[in-house]
Amino acid sequence: GDENVAGGNEKKESEAYPGIMLDIYSTIRIKTKPSPVTIHARTNKRTNRTTEILSKETGEIISKDRIRHYTEFAGTYIPIAKKEVEDIKRDSNAHPDGASLILLGFKPCLTMLELHQYPLVEKPMFAYPNDDVIKGSRAAFATLHSSMLRKKVMGIGELLIRTTATSRLVAIVPQQEEEEQGGHDGDNEALVQVVPPGFILVPLAYEDDIRAVPNNLNCAASDEMVAAAEDIVKNQHIRQDEITIGENFGNPALTTFWNYIESVALGTPLKEVDSDDDDTKLNVEGILESCGPQIEAFARSLPEDEVIVKERKRKMAQIVPDTTGIDWFHEYEEGTLNELRADKLKAYLRSVGEKVGGRKVELVERIEGHLRSRIANGENNDDKSLVEPKIERNIATV
Repeated sequence: GDENVAGGNEKKESEAYPGIMLDIYSTIRIKTKPSPVTIHARTNKRTNRTTEILSKETGEIISKDRIRHYTEFAGTYIPIAKKEVEDIKRDSNAHPDGASLILLGFKPCLTMLELHQYPLVEKPMFAYPNDDVIKGSRAAFATLHSSMLRKKVMGIGELLIRTTATSRLVAIVPQQEEEEQGGHDGDNEALVQVVPPGFILVPLAYEDDIRAVPNNLNCAASDEMVAAAEDIVKNQHIRQDEITIGENFGNPALTTFWNYIESVALGTPLKEVDSDDDDTKLNVEGILESCGPQIEAFARSLPEDEVIVKERKRKMAQIVPDTTGIDWFHEYEEGTLNELRADKLKAYLRSVGEKVGGRKVELVERIEGHLRSRIANGENNDDKSLVEPKIERNIATV
């Protein structure tokens, strides 16, 4: 049958659900930049930030019990409470009462190199037994671990880190202990542990976690391109026996940082880092001198880039008849266009299909240019085909 590898925090839970107590460690820890701290200007104490939700209509503060959450389903929004979301997550886990790792079965063991060819959706973890809560965990772990190594199999399990989370399928890969000579135990050399025994837990991806990559066979490099690239590498004068990464090349950013720390701590002038001492800077002249012809040959072997020119179609402005009744030729000849309001100027521009954006000075210049072109085409004061005359109604009083 299936074996259960469970972890618990209390003795009562361990008695009700016996298994192997595991400590799980993260193999990769991403260091993030700490969040900034705001200090009060007068008291010089740290300020606390609070977030309140205000009503759009009244501006009053809305309490948390009045906030309702919705989820989209079949094109409609369905109200759902936070407690209901927690219950759904809880019911979807095989062992919802506590953090656990349930062993579902075994498959032929893959090497870590082969396993890393699969999509990794999360960081792998390391599991090691602990006898503090469940006695005998270390002995049971050793038996299972040695058996999996002997049979060259790995486990498939369901991992639940905490009760409020959602379980994930993981590959349980046994890691063999590695030791090497390095210590001293009296007169004899002692073995030093290099790699500890344990299980590597690799989260497995679901089908919707993997994005489809189109298989474009036209992107394969030709034999000519490969040969040209090999010639570039062969002409690089780098002796690996004389260069050690991390020792021969200093980090100029760290050097500048420590120079700043030293100047602040000791009160000395800041030392400037000479650009000639930066070994990480690309030596363009040296590279071109050693393999310039090879780089040119590689560039000639590359296919020409396909340039796709997208023509932007300008949206035609809608022509709106001018109802201002202004004699634009007269205003232009008198030089009084700048005395008109901006809405009047825009009305003329709309009537001739010109842009109406910009400052008033730009509107006037646009109208003057258009009127000059009309005059050059033979239009005059009498031709007002684009101008709709303003109709004045005389109301007779009795």
